[in-house]
Amino acid sequence: MSFIKLTQRINRKSQIYNCLSQYFFGTATYKGKPYYDVVISGCGPVGAGFACALSNSPYFQRTSKDESKSILILDNQKPPKIEEVSLNQTPDQRVYSISGSSQKFLQSIGAWNLLDHKRIGKTEQMQVWESNGQGYLKFHLSESQQDSNLGLLMENNNIVAAIVKRLEELDQVEFAIPDSIEKFEDSQENDNIQLIQLKSGKQVYARLVVGSDGRYSAVKEKKGIPTYGWMYNQMGVVCSIKTTKATKNTAYQRYLEGGPLAILPLWDDYSSIVWSVPPYQYEELMKLSDEAFLNELNHALCKPSIMDTPTLALTPEANKSDFTSPPIVTQICNKRLAFPLAQLQSRRYIDKNVALIGDAAHSIHPHAGQGVNMGFNDAVALANIVIKNKRVGHNIGDIISLQEYENQAKLFNYANAISMEFIKKMYELPGPFAFIRNVGANIINNNSFLKENFMKVASHHPLAPSSYEWESQN
Repeated sequence: MSFIKLTQRINRKSQIYNCLSQYFFGTATYKGKPYYDVVISGCGPVGAGFACALSNSPYFQRTSKDESKSILILDNQKPPKIEEVSLNQTPDQRVYSISGSSQKFLQSIGAWNLLDHKRIGKTEQMQVWESNGQGYLKFHLSESQQDSNLGLLMENNNIVAAIVKRLEELDQVEFAIPDSIEKFEDSQENDNIQLIQLKSGKQVYARLVVGSDGRYSAVKEKKGIPTYGWMYNQMGVVCSIKTTKATKNTAYQRYLEGGPLAILPLWDDYSSIVWSVPPYQYEELMKLSDEAFLNELNHALCKPSIMDTPTLALTPEANKSDFTSPPIVTQICNKRLAFPLAQLQSRRYIDKNVALIGDAAHSIHPHAGQGVNMGFNDAVALANIVIKNKRVGHNIGDIISLQEYENQAKLFNYANAISMEFIKKMYELPGPFAFIRNVGANIINNNSFLKENFMKVASHHPLAPSSYEWESQN
């Protein structure tokens, strides 16, 4: 008997047992305890998105309402409702730049049309410059690309609420909120499943546990998966603002001595800021009144360059400069929040019956806004592998089966991490390097071929998955 036929027979026996237990007990059980194919720790955009991808697959869908759900989501906080998000008059402080690949993913799982589209900012232009010279980069859509964008700015709550609403429509997921994982215990009788002790006191079995519970992941910690990397000597300060003029769908980012300051266009006349600063400056900024903080923002955006580099005169298009002065900030709209910045990677993304996705697996500097896009890429890669294994009857938690996910995700995430680190280090080089950097910026700025390719990679990364297993019905 071939290995595939053997595993398919085992899988069929398991399905028969679960059907009997559902008939008698109303839920799938193993040794008298609830049993799930997948338990997901964390109901943020990435964890909820992964659950939604599985729920769209026929291999994770119930054949009747009497059949139990095979996916369980744990979180300590109740996810927002889309109706509540729409009623909020000011934006959420947590904002993501959503790439073309991530937009395609949200469309594929059926969450796209459930978003509050009036609260989405569209980036059609992006200007990057620094305080240590006159060089700059400006990216904008060509006339043939007007229906496209350089990224969409979405609030965390808008994304989560839309995905959760889609999960409720699909009705394939059980929620345990508030609850979280207390500890793991190996099943003595069955090596293919994981026994989980929850903080509520409940015990459940799962074939696969997915940690999407952030940088300080409980799943990662309790499985003893080490993390390597470094903490930047920086904090990211975020809040929502209003400005004197409409940003006209333009994102601004200025590299300052202490770190980059970004203004991201949201809906109406709102914008979001992300200001990376050293700890001493962070402490000062957080203590300031809104009026004083507003003044610091405008000074950082508009103060003259430290070094007057004649780089503009070195380019053939010098007299056609399209540099746009940044808008003046007029109002601070909500409380400032802050978080420590880091470049971190989990030593392993997988363990027996366990996989990590999103910030639980990796963390990068936010200056290019790629964090959540990397997380969605993890969700797609893992969902594709899990659905394929489920289809052929393989154990979805087997570490050999999960190795393909780790290989794909690490290739994508390492490539992004190296790119982001290169950009960060490049803008930190002092003295004569600033002159070279400014010259290089203007050379790139006047080369449409280079800029178009940068925009293509940012929108649709060549290493990102191009197909979705949950769209296949076979």
